[in-house]
Amino acid sequence: MGPPPGLPAPAPARPIENIQRNFYNHNNQFRTTITTFANITGIFFDNDENKIDQVRKYCNNIILVKIPESEYDEIRDKNIVTELLSKNATAFDAVNNIYFELIVRNRIKHDKFDKLSGIQQEHIDKLVEWIQNTKDINSRYAFFDWDRTLSMCEGTTLPIDALTQKNIANSDAYKFYKVKQPDQSDVERENRIYEDMSIYLAGGNARLQMLRDMFNMLHNNSIKIVILTNNGACVKKTQSLYFMKLARKFVGYDDIEFVCSSNILDINNPTDGTGNKGHALASNPKYKAVCEGVIKGGRRLHRRRNHTRKHRHRRHKTRRHK
Repeated sequence: MGPPPGLPAPAPARPIENIQRNFYNHNNQFRTTITTFANITGIFFDNDENKIDQVRKYCNNIILVKIPESEYDEIRDKNIVTELLSKNATAFDAVNNIYFELIVRNRIKHDKFDKLSGIQQEHIDKLVEWIQNTKDINSRYAFFDWDRTLSMCEGTTLPIDALTQKNIANSDAYKFYKVKQPDQSDVERENRIYEDMSIYLAGGNARLQMLRDMFNMLHNNSIKIVILTNNGACVKKTQSLYFMKLARKFVGYDDIEFVCSSNILDINNPTDGTGNKGHALASNPKYKAVCEGVIKGGRRLHRRRNHTRKHRHRRHKTRRHK
């Protein structure tokens, strides 16, 4: 099938045996090394080059795409008003956006909005190329970091915070919508909250729609969508259900998967520290297969098989001449 409306025509597909492993570094320079694929593969997007390195260290069968970012110190005092709305007032309806109201009303001055960050069309173009080049592979996974990759902010304020943080507890923005428990809220009101949060965190309506078109493309191609994140809300008992509801609303599908890696440590490589995304994948039986490129019982495409055939042929000829 062709790309969805608004996406460029993909590059011609290459034979699966000749697919190269693509890594786009922070300068978007293109580097390749030959790899072999079998019946499973993946692609991973992240703004943090250290996390890209971790996945490359543990998973030689996942294509890596580095998303641009600002230095963290540069965004400490940045917010969506100064970085986006001052230049594009119609990016979204700030007047009626509940999440924007929450941030402004409680004088949260710095939401760490990074105007350089986030997946953009050029990264989706690389995804389209990968989809075409791997169309004969049985099982494919697209892994996405959350902060400053899908979202353009570093961190977020979840509805549960409206009940726990003093500076938010009295906010009419969330108080009116009464988000008490993830499974006990008024559905319409809750959907409004998560939609407004999605618009805000995506950096406006246009980018959110672009990402949802991307997720539609993945879904239509039966590619599994996985959020691979070190965001602490993904592992905290009081916040994880809220975070996952937000992510599902953001993506537009419920059948997405989560790898919450903020507490993951490889005891054999402790210097890598916690939040080791590569080890999080390689130590999980399900995603280990993506790292290695073969599902149990599947056949690995490898040059060694050709060598073995030749060897067997030589042995057969030798026996015949004896």
